[in-house]
Amino acid sequence: MASLSSRANDHRHGEIRDWLATASRSPVATPALTVLRTQQIQAALNTDATPAQRRAAARARERLVRENLALVVFIAKPFRARLGHGCVLEFADLLQAGSLGLIRAVEKFDPARGYSFSTYATWWIRQSIRREIEANDGPIRLSACLHQLKDRKSTRLNSSHTVISYAVFCLKKK
Repeated sequence: MASLSSRANDHRHGEIRDWLATASRSPVATPALTVLRTQQIQAALNTDATPAQRRAAARARERLVRENLALVVFIAKPFRARLGHGCVLEFADLLQAGSLGLIRAVEKFDPARGYSFSTYATWWIRQSIRREIEANDGPIRLSACLHQLKDRKSTRLNSSHTVISYAVFCLKKK
């Protein structure tokens, strides 16, 4: 007889499989179609928008999110490798955080700035996944600013260590 936790785990893996299948089945929108859908979303933000425009914007928003779910999977996969054994996050959590970032990108995207949607959305998706990992990183929750400061300091230490190692290597060579 299967235990309750294994059934819950099987159910969760089934949900992930369904989510990944939806992401892979959804066709990717052309840039022109993305711009059209973005214009529909922006038109509904006006105070004098009709109910029909608002419904069209909701459909456009949903389609734009669905068409870019594969981008969330593509961006979340490298983060999955960074999760340690002691981490409470699972791949499904990364996908969920990435999806929230994608939704935020759909809301904020402005095609008049000249960027492609995927380029713009990548930043929001990565930021959302990073914040999720940082929020569940350890027993004490640090703010995003402190995590960035910690990352900067470790990068400086690693780069200076590399320079010192290279200098020692060059001295030994002589």
